[in-house]
Amino acid sequence: MFSSTTVSLLLVAVVFVSHTHSNPISDDECQAQFYPNDECGGSISTPIQCVSKKLNLADTEISSCTSVGLFWSYPTNNFTLTIETPFTKAQQAYKLEIDNEQLRASVLHVYRIVDGQETEITTDDKKLIQNSDKNFQVVLKLQSFPAIFSYGVFINYKVTAL
Repeated sequence: MFSSTTVSLLLVAVVFVSHTHSNPISDDECQAQFYPNDECGGSISTPIQCVSKKLNLADTEISSCTSVGLFWSYPTNNFTLTIETPFTKAQQAYKLEIDNEQLRASVLHVYRIVDGQETEITTDDKKLIQNSDKNFQVVLKLQSFPAIFSYGVFINYKVTAL
């Protein structure tokens, strides 16, 4: 039916395609990329092959805003987001309010990280509200699906002084 040469070439092609198009899973924590699209908004791109991703907003334009609109493209696995605000720079405590209705579409669990300790804060409430820590930051770990489930998720939040 098929010659041994045809079968061999087909096998080589399958191995080559699967090798060049696969994304091996990495247990290492990868750095996410932030792409601003206006003064207080932007998109976040994270490597899909990484189980854990992180981004600190401290050195971005976003850290000077009190109302922020982010878009996490192709959310998968775990994403740790360190939020700093104008209140962080002033060393003033603040309250963070995240639009949880949009977040829940692609984020299964939300954890708050304080002093290296994770506490689940997932809620069905319309707003997810957290106060800044002793470093005047809010560090969140967002846990999404292990494979691409959606094109992206909005992470919209506002901050106010306490």
